[in-house]
Amino acid sequence: MFFFEAIPWYNIVMWFVVLGILIGLNELIRSSKWTSLAIFIIVPVILTPIWFFMDSEITSWFTWVKVYSALAGSIIYMVIRFTNYHKNINGI
Repeated sequence: MFFFEAIPWYNIVMWFVVLGILIGLNELIRSSKWTSLAIFIIVPVILTPIWFFMDSEITSWFTWVKVYSALAGSIIYMVIRFTNYHKNINGI
């Protein structure tokens, strides 16, 4: 259905706005260790009780496991990136 309907101009503009915001957040997170810690640790700690106790569409355990396993992967990558752990693995 998507290819057979006309796309309004404001949807195209919003697509570029969201893309720009995501690129900006990516660059901000890549450039600063403290921003990475805030985005991947502090924000989820604050938002988890809100999402958990709010009447939301997250009703399956699989959704929670998927979200927090991706978050754990990001935190593990941050540990490897911001510590000397990666040097100890390679024996350098």
